[in-house]
Amino acid sequence: TINNGLYRLSALGLEHFTSEDELPNNRVASLLVDREGSVWAGTNAGLLHLADTPFTSWGRDQGMSDDYVRTLAQADHGGVWIGTGRGLNLWRGDRIVASYTKADGLPGDSILSLQPARDGSLLVGTYNNGLLRMRDGKVVAHADNASGMPGSNQVRAVAEQADGTVWIGTTRGLVRSKDGQYRLFTRADGLPREFVVALHFDRQGALWVGTSDGAAVIRGDDVEAINIRSVNDGKVVFDFLDDPDGTLWLATDRGLVRRRNGVMRSIGLAQGLPIDTFFAVVDDGRGAFWLTSNRGVLRLSRNNVEAVLDGREAQLAGDHFGEADGLASAQCNGGSGPSSLLDAAGNVWVATAGGAAMVNPQAMHSARPTLPQVVLEQVLADDRVVDIAEDGQLHLPAGTRKLEFRYAAVSFLVPRFLRYRHRLHGVESGWVSSGSSRIAQFTNLGPGHYQFDVGVSAPGLGQGWSPDVTRLQIDIAPLPWQRLGFVLAAVAIVLLLLLAVFRWRTHSLRQRTIMLERVVSERTSELRNNAEELRRADKEKTALLGRLREQSREFERLALEDGLTHVSNRRSMDVILAATFAGAVAADRPLSFALFDVDLFKQINDRHSHEAGDKALIAIAQALREGVGGQGTVARWGGEEFAILLPNLRLKEALAVCEQLRTAVEAIDCSAYAPGARLTVSAGVVDRTGILHHEKMVSHADRLLYWAKSAGRNRVCG
Repeated sequence: TINNGLYRLSALGLEHFTSEDELPNNRVASLLVDREGSVWAGTNAGLLHLADTPFTSWGRDQGMSDDYVRTLAQADHGGVWIGTGRGLNLWRGDRIVASYTKADGLPGDSILSLQPARDGSLLVGTYNNGLLRMRDGKVVAHADNASGMPGSNQVRAVAEQADGTVWIGTTRGLVRSKDGQYRLFTRADGLPREFVVALHFDRQGALWVGTSDGAAVIRGDDVEAINIRSVNDGKVVFDFLDDPDGTLWLATDRGLVRRRNGVMRSIGLAQGLPIDTFFAVVDDGRGAFWLTSNRGVLRLSRNNVEAVLDGREAQLAGDHFGEADGLASAQCNGGSGPSSLLDAAGNVWVATAGGAAMVNPQAMHSARPTLPQVVLEQVLADDRVVDIAEDGQLHLPAGTRKLEFRYAAVSFLVPRFLRYRHRLHGVESGWVSSGSSRIAQFTNLGPGHYQFDVGVSAPGLGQGWSPDVTRLQIDIAPLPWQRLGFVLAAVAIVLLLLLAVFRWRTHSLRQRTIMLERVVSERTSELRNNAEELRRADKEKTALLGRLREQSREFERLALEDGLTHVSNRRSMDVILAATFAGAVAADRPLSFALFDVDLFKQINDRHSHEAGDKALIAIAQALREGVGGQGTVARWGGEEFAILLPNLRLKEALAVCEQLRTAVEAIDCSAYAPGARLTVSAGVVDRTGILHHEKMVSHADRLLYWAKSAGRNRVCG
């Protein structure tokens, strides 16, 4: 129009844009619709670009009670309930059809949470007036502190069970309302915090609770706290989403968490996300997650998220939507809910500080714009801008080593969705993906013919690689020494020089050979004599090393073996006991230890001589070693004491073995060296149960040995 702005007639009716709607001026002198469907309006005060955006927003200008939206819920007949800071609104058929405020009977305007009830009513959580039940726009029930509801009157989440039980999330605990009775769940009942911000029933009927410091799951009256700090150092759990296979997704203040089979993993800034505080997670049923934040909305491929969490891919690649995409405000809201939902028609709704925003994921894929042609904006050779010839080729001087290509596919609608790939024939065998980067560099190039190709795609919109590839033919001239004639001449000269050098060198070597033969003859005789002396010295050294090795083995054996009985000595047993005890503790295996003492051994030395005592000790050691067999280790502990280590045996089993050993010693015939003498032993046996150090086993066994002696000798105590 001349002075009344711009009009558009569409399925939405007659739309009117004026200077109050960011039109630069109401005098529109020219119009253009470009190949992407955008409208360009030339006014007396500047140029305006009008384009449809993925998101559509509803606020006060569209009839809502307020722009500040806190919560959303599905209504009947395809509608959506919208809770704002100043009342409740009903959207249906692309418009706001009803609004309810304090003037319509609500006790307060600020709505924090919504939940459609199974009886057709609507549960409404308020900022400071408790929980309302509404039907046909009227409040039919009201629960707050004044009517006996515990917790607080600030209701940030509501959930209804299949049997009609209502769960109310407040800032002072979780309230269960059943059959007119209330029960309050607090930290004393297992909740990580009383400040409840999210409630969700999974497909198995368990209630998940998001709080300001972690989550919890309630089954019946049992509350199990879920600690997310160990996963991503997060605290607040804003939202839940569960899959048919039982996988649970948690939107937290430190990223998106996946809980599968009890194992939790997280993605956030380290995996390439621009932000890590998420208020809601929605599965659009088309292979994508939609995450809301205070800096816009992210769309992530579910397959990409799963691959990164499983370690099959390193980085996330998603689409980030903001105010330029139709969001009235990039500040999405959280901390009450639900703050986002997938409605019955497959649209994703988001609560923002500037209104309720809606996007149709299917439309984003079905309305696929034609991909623009990639344009080579600039070519640099050795960091200098060069011009492309009229024949469309690039002719570069000799010595060019570096090329840089700068390109772009011009789009006003989907610039951030565009992804590029390139290849330089002669250098790269295949395509190289460059993502959103619009620069390609190549160095250390030689002379020859090259072809540079660059293509574009929009995977975020379901668009694969465009068949229209931009190509540039490139010729780099060779330097003089890189030409074939120069190379052949240089090769011929080098060959002649090599032939001359070869002949001179051959003559020189012949003369030196004669001299060397004379020297070799003289030295050979000396070497024969020296070799003979070396053989004799080597033979003597070999014999000496053999004797030293034999002595070393003997010294090692004497250090670890008792010289009289040829069983392990105490030093050896100390080492074996310490190592075996540590291994048994680490593997949680049984271990027993026993100390044996020969009864009245001094009498054998006094009556029959020390030689007879030595023979008795040898016989006892032999009986103990044979009795233990491969079950353990026998060592002479000192004097007439023996130690026995029994791995893998509990106390009861060890007592049985030691009793057999006692019987074997009692059966020794010592008439040949101590006529009339009878050998017996007393033993103390202990296992590692309740013992924290191997030395304690020794002291316990020694105390039990003392008890065996005191009890009359020739017995085993354990």
